[in-house]
Amino acid sequence: NLRYRFHILDDSEHDEFPATFIFNDDPDAVDNRLYVPTVAHSLPLTTDFVRPDGTLKLTIINEVRAVPGRPDYGSLNWEDGDLQILYNVSTFEWNFFRAMLLSWVKLAALAAIGIACATFLSFPVACLLAFTIAAAGLIAPYLATSLELYGPIPASAVDWSNVGMVVTFLFESFIEGIAKLIVFVVGGFGTLRPTQALVEGRLITWGDVFWNLFRLGFLWSALSLIIGYLVMRSRELAVYSGQG
Repeated sequence: NLRYRFHILDDSEHDEFPATFIFNDDPDAVDNRLYVPTVAHSLPLTTDFVRPDGTLKLTIINEVRAVPGRPDYGSLNWEDGDLQILYNVSTFEWNFFRAMLLSWVKLAALAAIGIACATFLSFPVACLLAFTIAAAGLIAPYLATSLELYGPIPASAVDWSNVGMVVTFLFESFIEGIAKLIVFVVGGFGTLRPTQALVEGRLITWGDVFWNLFRLGFLWSALSLIIGYLVMRSRELAVYSGQG
């Protein structure tokens, strides 16, 4: 399948726009399609489209005509990863099974964190902290993308005699440091999205399962339980004798 998601004009999802797909410069392999901006579409293909050298040439013609004096009007574009060729490598049942395993691993890691927190916090606070860590992990991938465009000015460019500039530099550096710490510590939890991969029909490999089982199911969980054990063994626990 050819999967594509285009952007055009104001990306209104209430409108359809025409586009023509030409494969391998073959006039007989032309497909005229209507697409909705920002919505993923799929175009079925057969192996006959693949040339003997293993390549496939695709030409996309934007059928939206430019307005006189505005050559950029109606320009068609797409983001990285929004134009892909997908092919079948596994069955849905096995992919679903692997997705369930990864979801279980994420829940197990979250449960271990919750148990560790409960050794020194009350039950409601421990639950809240565990959910906060999970939320931080979920937003970590988006935070990593934001960090590509955010950051303080170089220290060499700071006028240290200007108090306002110094305060701004220190504040932005502090915010950037916190964001990088969140991405580093819990980024692996957020980048693991088995449900999204399953819905999009993308392969979840056994390598992904074993790696995340080791990373989240063993390292994260073991570290959390060790911390909980160390905290618990240093606490004084009272035993009621039943008398008095």
